[in-house]
Amino acid sequence: MALLLDIPHVMTARALLERDRPAMPADGPSKDGGANRDSRWSFEQLRGQLVELCGGNASAALSFSARLIVQAQQADAPVAWVTAGESLFYAPDMLENGVDLGSLAIIWPRDVTQVLRGVDALLRSGGFGLVIVDISEGAKISLSQQNRLARMAERHEATVVFLRGTPLGQARAPRGDASQKRSKKTGSSALRVSLRVEASRARAPSGRFHCTLRALKDNRRAPGWTDKEVRRGTPGLR
Repeated sequence: MALLLDIPHVMTARALLERDRPAMPADGPSKDGGANRDSRWSFEQLRGQLVELCGGNASAALSFSARLIVQAQQADAPVAWVTAGESLFYAPDMLENGVDLGSLAIIWPRDVTQVLRGVDALLRSGGFGLVIVDISEGAKISLSQQNRLARMAERHEATVVFLRGTPLGQARAPRGDASQKRSKKTGSSALRVSLRVEASRARAPSGRFHCTLRALKDNRRAPGWTDKEVRRGTPGLR
């Protein structure tokens, strides 16, 4: 944990409650993590992997992230959320999902370089079981950095989940775009993860949503599997 003292903008998620108003019951199925530990999308099943969790406009990425956080906390595995985004998740929603905000470390440097440094420090400490990384879709992570993170995740049986927007391969650059050619050649913006999933939601009756997780890539199992659950929508979506 001493390594975190050298990383700026460190706090716990409980501090976010001071800026967010109380919420109605959010989109959490229960406070037990939402699924059994034998599910392919569970903290125990994802240990030691780099994972990419994608979502578009109708995304359920935060809902499926909350499931992992709850399960990790129930297993007494420290959890951290690292982001360079302009905003964070809505804290009362996470609280309603069963997340212990006081035990969720937030690292918010708002700079991609510092984000990667923070993730590196968390894994190197060997003290964190789950690290959620929220970075922009165009953020560049070198292959050597990814390999280093993958080695440390495997060594410490930790899980690193990268939150992204549109799954890679769906957002195409214009034909002849030089940046697209460079990306294909260097892989600088692509993530070489062992598991890539897409989370989506569809409105159901009574203000609920059908949330679906679909495996686009799975090096440990065959891709194509799905994980489904029904959740209550947040107040703004009802």
